[in-house]
Amino acid sequence: MPTTIFASSQPSKLSDTERKILKAARQEFIARGLAGGRLQAIADRAGVNKALVHYYFRSKQRLYEAVLANIIGSFLSNLAANMRFDEKETDIRRLITTMATVYIDTLRANPDFPGMFLRELAEGGRHLSAIVDAIIGSSGNLPLKIVQALKAGMRAGRIRTVNPPQIFMNIMGMSAGTFFLAPVIRAMHAKIMGFKPEFNDAFFKERIQAIVEMACDGLIIKESVL
Repeated sequence: MPTTIFASSQPSKLSDTERKILKAARQEFIARGLAGGRLQAIADRAGVNKALVHYYFRSKQRLYEAVLANIIGSFLSNLAANMRFDEKETDIRRLITTMATVYIDTLRANPDFPGMFLRELAEGGRHLSAIVDAIIGSSGNLPLKIVQALKAGMRAGRIRTVNPPQIFMNIMGMSAGTFFLAPVIRAMHAKIMGFKPEFNDAFFKERIQAIVEMACDGLIIKESVL
């Protein structure tokens, strides 16, 4: 059956052929964007007949949206697998740590995605808007559950009253910025410190800790010590 955006956002539901096409499409769209990408080039990269690309994805635009949904769906699947919610969820630090960790790990596993994402944003982000309902639906409304956990923390007086989208944007921005700014950081660090930093496991562990501490310091209300 042809792939739907819903299926694309759930990687486990894809066939091997669909995964090959999505991988090839991501490479093509990274290199040439939606306007410049060609279905024949994608088919050649995937080692399949162009007719199969049409069969599974119908059009170049739907394939492009499926690539976006696949990456974002992978993030939400990983987030759901690492988060547990209940009515008494109180550990906001754990929630933010999980969010930052999954953002960083997903982008590390997909180093070409930041470039594609930046291109999409530069072109207005209209394709992200087109797939958002399918992505959220396939995640079991995970973003809503996170918002509810944050609001519960605000009502209980554990964290400051901050509009949840601002919290999402802060954590996403700090996480994604790690990869967008990596070339600049390498160059500046080499100039100032005399050597380039290693973007290895230790670096990313430290980066996650820094994101969590900066986010939590701005959110969590600390009890005064008398």
